Amino acid sequence: MSNYLIVDTDKKASNDLKLKLREVESKCGIYQAYTIEEALLLYVLHKPQVIFLEVKLKNDNGFELIHQLLELGEHPKFAFVTKSKDFTIKAIRSSAVDYLLKPVNKEDLQFCLNRVQCLEDEELEKQKMSELFLKLRINKRVRINTRVGFEVIKPEEILYCKADRNYTDIKLVSGSCLTTSNTLSSVIQQLPTELFFRIGRSATINLDYLKSVNRKEKQCLLCCDNEIYKLPMSPNRVHQLSEVLR
Repeated sequence: MSNYLIVDTDKKASNDLKLKLREVESKCGIYQAYTIEEALLLYVLHKPQVIFLEVKLKNDNGFELIHQLLELGEHPKFAFVTKSKDFTIKAIRSSAVDYLLKPVNKEDLQFCLNRVQCLEDEELEKQKMSELFLKLRINKRVRINTRVGFEVIKPEEILYCKADRNYTDIKLVSGSCLTTSNTLSSVIQQLPTELFFRIGRSATINLDYLKSVNRKEKQCLLCCDNEIYKLPMSPNRVHQLSEVLR
């Protein structure tokens, strides 16, 4: 069952939209908020598929709700519902799924919900493709050149790789270490990007073993078999890592 959140300080307009939603989709959860604080709480509790948002809230601005949700790491789908066309450009730039003018008619509302469903189907398909791609990449083996020949290992067997001049030290989950004449960049090219993250110019790590990041010390900690490994991390990579782990 789909959930929807209506955010509007005008209770009559909010109730009218609620009735229209019921007419278009009878089996759905509809929640109403009259302040940004209420909207934030209801969003966290119910994770609605769409937020129907009035731009001109009493003593506030609808764009502020979007800003606060993004700061929380949320990426909601939202449609603006307002009497004014003044915010159309800003709505487009904010990636709104639709811009509905009051009073909302059933046809426009149905079109909006259909668009949301299409977006969700596309996201689901991308997720499935990503999972399949990850599975294929993980099953792929990595060739590591050694002094006497080469070794073939699975990516998930690698804990981290660290550059040492023209060589690369590869720490394995088993505890052993390989030294290869491959450069760090050439090793990284063989590793699945969904599983490994480059923390700086000299190292890449297996995200499955990441325990914590210390911004002050500029390092990340990996934990494997109760052993802790500390690796230096570039400050500008901390934010990028946060985005990857969302």
